[in-house]
Amino acid sequence: MIFDTFSIVCSLVALFILLLAWLFNPFRRRIFNAEANEDATDNPPLSLVIITQGNAQALEENLPLWLTQRYNADLQIIVVTDEGDHYADDVLKRIATTHDIHRTFVPQTSRYMSRTKLAVTLGVKAAHHQMVMLVNADCSPASDLTLALLVQANNPSSCTMVMPLSHYQEPCKGFYQFEHLHRSLYYMHSAVSGAAYGSNSNSLLFCKDMFMQGQGFLGSLHLIGGEYEILTNRYATREETSVFVNPKAQLIQQTPSRHIWRNRAVAAWEIRRHLKHGFITRLTYITDQIVLHLSYIALIGLAVASGITQHWISLGVAAFLFLCLLFTRIIQARKVIRQLDIKINTFLIPIYELRIIWHNAMTALLHKFTDKIEFTCHKL
Repeated sequence: MIFDTFSIVCSLVALFILLLAWLFNPFRRRIFNAEANEDATDNPPLSLVIITQGNAQALEENLPLWLTQRYNADLQIIVVTDEGDHYADDVLKRIATTHDIHRTFVPQTSRYMSRTKLAVTLGVKAAHHQMVMLVNADCSPASDLTLALLVQANNPSSCTMVMPLSHYQEPCKGFYQFEHLHRSLYYMHSAVSGAAYGSNSNSLLFCKDMFMQGQGFLGSLHLIGGEYEILTNRYATREETSVFVNPKAQLIQQTPSRHIWRNRAVAAWEIRRHLKHGFITRLTYITDQIVLHLSYIALIGLAVASGITQHWISLGVAAFLFLCLLFTRIIQARKVIRQLDIKINTFLIPIYELRIIWHNAMTALLHKFTDKIEFTCHKL
């Protein structure tokens, strides 16, 4: 009998698995809740705070791009450097001859607290305007409308937080770019859902009063890194947080070396231990990974079992649905990647998706065997 019970049941199970794989996909979920008008001219005054983190070379490359933004309102530029950073001093002196730049610095005597968090605090305190755009020096705007579009994405009825999207500067390894985007999808979806878990971008637009009244990084000043994750997790709310996606409003981050990329991933693992809303985001991620891997295992297992038992109909169905699974994942990812104008080889998406869990497992293992004192400023 060609269409026996085994073939029918296995085919239905395989079809159900394919449906689950389509549903549990981060590329299918909503990741933005705000829009902006490129022609709008009613921008509020803005303070742009740039944190150098000792990266004066990136400051030299990217600061001119921020200074040429088309912003139809008062734009205050604040650069926070380390005391004694002569390279940054030279860069600012050259640019200050043609532009008005406010500079403040982190004293060398600061101890027992994160220097970057102190730099952010000093920069926000120096801001003259309510709206503050915070960026690292290694970030550059995707266009000359980046600031205007991000501010337009702000809810006009209240001073809100706007989460921009970022990607790595080309040339960049495909998996680096994919991993960065993949993590951003979960962060952005959590914010849209009203339970912001964190941010994967070295940039954030927020209200100064919100930061000052909430006492900034109080309770996490000892942690190294995670400034944007902590700010988003602590201050983002459902009603007053905008997640904005537009290729012209994206931030382009300097591509890290393998060593820096790995260290950031391990440090981020530690930061997540101190964030709220983690259960839902982690549960979503784990469910996605379980469904994805079980889909491949089940379809391959069905094909092998059908071949051994000579059920050629179910073998053909399993092979066809396996191809459907591959192309479905590629098509769903390609739609988002094209919308965001990020350069990733979409035909490698299935490989990157399967690699993610092993990358995270290795990161978790490295974190487990790293002395936790390395993640704090409380070192002797």
